[in-house]
Amino acid sequence: MRYCLNALEAIAKMSHEEIVGAALELSEMGKSGLDVNDPRVTYTVRSIPGEYSGLAVVCTLHVILAKLMPGQDTEMDLKQEYEEALSLFHSK
Repeated sequence: MRYCLNALEAIAKMSHEEIVGAALELSEMGKSGLDVNDPRVTYTVRSIPGEYSGLAVVCTLHVILAKLMPGQDTEMDLKQEYEEALSLFHSK
């Protein structure tokens, strides 16, 4: 849930075009495979500056796709984590 909340906070500061760009970048990263089981392996994300674990990248992509395409199934088993993060985000 923490990664989803971090993603919500990051994209809240971005324009629609920047969010679309981040979605494209993260999708491309996913094509070559991401190690979601080892938090020591990190990936650099240009559109949302920083180093992210594979799981953080996947969670961020899920959050972005949920924002861009509400109600669509992202086929990532993160719905509960996203909903909890969204609730926390809106309560701030």
